[in-house]
Amino acid sequence: MKKIEYSEIQISFSETTTYDLKQLNQKATSFWDDLSIGPIYHINTEVGQKKRQQWLFKNISFDEHYFSDFIQCLKEIHSIPKDLPITIWKGDCARDHLGLCFIISLLEGQNQIRVIHASKAYKELFHKDYEVFSTGQLSSEEISKIYEKSKENPFLTNLEKTNLKKEWETFLNSTNLLRVRKGDRVLSVEENHLDLFIIECAKKLDAQNSFCDAIRLIGTTLSDYEQLIQDRFWEYRLRTLITQGIFKIEGSLESYSTYKVKLTIK
Repeated sequence: MKKIEYSEIQISFSETTTYDLKQLNQKATSFWDDLSIGPIYHINTEVGQKKRQQWLFKNISFDEHYFSDFIQCLKEIHSIPKDLPITIWKGDCARDHLGLCFIISLLEGQNQIRVIHASKAYKELFHKDYEVFSTGQLSSEEISKIYEKSKENPFLTNLEKTNLKKEWETFLNSTNLLRVRKGDRVLSVEENHLDLFIIECAKKLDAQNSFCDAIRLIGTTLSDYEQLIQDRFWEYRLRTLITQGIFKIEGSLESYSTYKVKLTIK
């Protein structure tokens, strides 16, 4: 079989988006790690990577093979030929922005890189009353149309790449466990940043008067919060609030589908 010669490589932060791009006969790979949660302090070193793995395994129940999978992902990115243009897909979420900064830092500026801002392109193309935070929310047809619209986007300038690298260095030296969007920026914040919102959502569900399914509470935080933060971090904070005595529980903490919570405060 004749080897296919590709003119560029696509990188996304969603495995479903990568699959959709491959169906369009594109060479594509995904960077799957959500760098908006958990420690990323000195994640450019083996020590930092292992500390991240340990924290995720303990608090977010990540797969024990995280470290080896992460290293393999880095090898794939480093193996991209220096003369091969790269298209990076991102949505309006902290996860995608962190991923973009990280990949730019890995590539050391040698490749021509363009960015497809999928959330913005979605609004311009489809005019729907629906907020897209991640490319994983898009259908294969929408991915195809956005690609056709955006495939000639200009490449990032050297200054733009330098600024993204500098931004990554700031994140790399922060010991905070959560990164969130604030307007057009992504900021490192304390891990308890979401706690008051969890409590307010619990009150909306009358959890100060009766037990509420944890899965319902987490679903409410996911749907009501102004940006995309994965469910496992929400549950990590809910469990922390349980430990602090803010909530009491009924059931088993085996998963958030097996217990209920009730506020101990009014």
